[in-house]
Amino acid sequence: MRIIFLFKLLMAFPFLLQALDVAGLPRLHLLYNVNPQEHSMLRIRCNTQLNQTDYYLKGGPLNCQFTQTMVSKESKEKLKEKLDELPKTIDSVMKNEDEIRSFTEVCSGIREYKIGRKQKKIFLDFCKEIKSSLKTAITNFLYDMTYFEHESCSISNNYFDLDFVYQPMHKAWESTNKPSICNITNIVTLTNEERYPNLWTFTQNRIVHEQSNNDEFCKNLESSKVVFSWKGDRSMEMNCRSVSLSP
Repeated sequence: MRIIFLFKLLMAFPFLLQALDVAGLPRLHLLYNVNPQEHSMLRIRCNTQLNQTDYYLKGGPLNCQFTQTMVSKESKEKLKEKLDELPKTIDSVMKNEDEIRSFTEVCSGIREYKIGRKQKKIFLDFCKEIKSSLKTAITNFLYDMTYFEHESCSISNNYFDLDFVYQPMHKAWESTNKPSICNITNIVTLTNEERYPNLWTFTQNRIVHEQSNNDEFCKNLESSKVVFSWKGDRSMEMNCRSVSLSP
């Protein structure tokens, strides 16, 4: 009777017959955001023990560390907001002696400043122009810096780690957190290609449940999906005038 029971169990759940192949273990991978509007990549390093497949099949956790590298650039909408505010800013500066003094003092040590060549040129042009017209110099300087910042890109990193449990029925690694702040659940899965097991995809589903409070920050959040994959585009068209590295 016991043999018949085990046979029926295996027929009902055929995935129990499958062992977890070593090739199905995530290790070190570089993935790219599949959304062309999101310029980022994801580096994955998992603390995989190749001789512990049975442990993972029984629900043992696999810890993975992630480094998300993002390249960002100011939007055209933000540039427009800044340009709309500039006339007021210039008017305010010209009425404030301390502000004017801080602008003129820049020129005394500009050649010593360790800044990029293009940015230094904006400062040098300002210091030349200030000798003939203070207001024109400050106006041109603020406009030039506004456009310079708009055309500059920033590279930053976000670090996090997750514990995954293997789901045999779906042939996927899954990490799910309990609903936390703002009543949000994050479900993250790691899946690989059946024919090419070393090619992986990272999928994060953020589910925003019904809010129990009227917190201004929480009520503006929406459910979303983020996918990083080996199929993502590695190239980025950013038109960066300069690049700054953020911590």
